[in-house]
Amino acid sequence: MRPTRLMLALALAVLPAFASAEALPDPRQLIDRHLEASGGVEAIRDSGDGSAKMSIVVAENGMRGEMQVHSRGRDMVMTMSMAGMEIHTGMVGDIAWSIDPMLGPRLLEGEELDEQRRSVDPDVITFSDAAIESMKTVALADSEGRPCHRVEIRWKGGDETATCFGLDDGLALYSESTSVSPMGEMRQVIHLYDYKTIGKVRVPSRMRSVAMGMTQVMTIDDYQEGTPPDEVFALPPAIEALLDAGTGARSAE
Repeated sequence: MRPTRLMLALALAVLPAFASAEALPDPRQLIDRHLEASGGVEAIRDSGDGSAKMSIVVAENGMRGEMQVHSRGRDMVMTMSMAGMEIHTGMVGDIAWSIDPMLGPRLLEGEELDEQRRSVDPDVITFSDAAIESMKTVALADSEGRPCHRVEIRWKGGDETATCFGLDDGLALYSESTSVSPMGEMRQVIHLYDYKTIGKVRVPSRMRSVAMGMTQVMTIDDYQEGTPPDEVFALPPAIEALLDAGTGARSAE
């Protein structure tokens, strides 16, 4: 039986799809290339101590602010100032907390606490197989005009994220994830730019975050390598008061 024009047209339409799917790189190869370009797994795992100053601009209205971040291993504290308001967040030991003008001081629990733990987990930061349930390269995509391979990951903790790795040097060009807050879940895409070497690792010095119709551009203005002083990680009195009012052991001590 001679093939019809319709059959030929369908065959020609389907073949490129199969060809492009077969051509997509293995996700582990993409991740390993990114890790190597960033300085290597060991350097990334050992790069937790330091202090960064960042500037923030809201693209839609030009509002400006600044952020100070201190890290020590898995401990992290952050202060963000914008429009006359300050937001303080941190995780010290296993205590995660937040102080903001709308909700006041509070201890993070449940999914919010789990998210904070994952954000400082070396296995998550280095895309270790120990933390990943499954992953797949799904498409040749782009990050604001820059071509990249999109890898979708399901983590053992239940999160589903995506990272797009650039074609040229292999570095991650955007990440997509869902954040948890008292107002509910929020899908966020962060485009990564201008990688610079800080200590032994390369990190993006400019990030463009898009979430809930708002675009924030964050730029690292200064970074000081080394362990910040202990007093930086002292729990705020308002958080101390919440802990004293509760029950159970205090794992930060």
